Amino acid sequence: MGVRLSEHRFATESGERTALVITPTVHTRVGRERLQQLRESHPGGALDREIIEALRAHDHENALVVFRAKDPEGAGSWGFADDLTDEEALELGYHLVLDQLPTYRSLVRAGVFTLIHVEWGEREKESYRKGTERVLEELEDEAVPEVESDPETIDRLRADRYILRNLTHFHDQPLDAVVRSVLVAHHASFEEQIPHFRALIDEMPPSDPPAAA
Repeated sequence: MGVRLSEHRFATESGERTALVITPTVHTRVGRERLQQLRESHPGGALDREIIEALRAHDHENALVVFRAKDPEGAGSWGFADDLTDEEALELGYHLVLDQLPTYRSLVRAGVFTLIHVEWGEREKESYRKGTERVLEELEDEAVPEVESDPETIDRLRADRYILRNLTHFHDQPLDAVVRSVLVAHHASFEEQIPHFRALIDEMPPSDPPAAA
């Protein structure tokens, strides 16, 4: 799958800010075949690797990243297959969050402190939100026996919990609307997370980049 990286500048009370915008350049629908693969393993995906490579190639220190589900000119889009049932969509969202956790860690290492998804369909948005909640609950359960784990596992679990609580955000509104209602209004709170993410990088164990699906 192809993606395009661009910059979107917006004004705040603290001065101009820049969001790095990732836009799909082909139409992709994630369906039952991908769901079945994810039921068996979580190897990462080609899109995840492509996004990381694009961001690593961009000169930035701290990055606020926006992933658009639709190209405004109609050249590309990302979403679930229309024939998925609501139950399958929820399950897919859960598995995709699990599958993308290594990607989220790599994004933090690359200097990303906020990842906002815009122009998502209602099913995709709710499936990812509920999938994130489910994965967080499972990570909290893993924290109970955490004292018996090795230091690397403890650091990874702590990093994953912090990342899922603070890095990702999901919206069905257009980019311009999210810029006004979210980025402009809450940029200060996002930027307050930067020192915490920098500290997280120092504590996170090394991990391999996501594999191509």
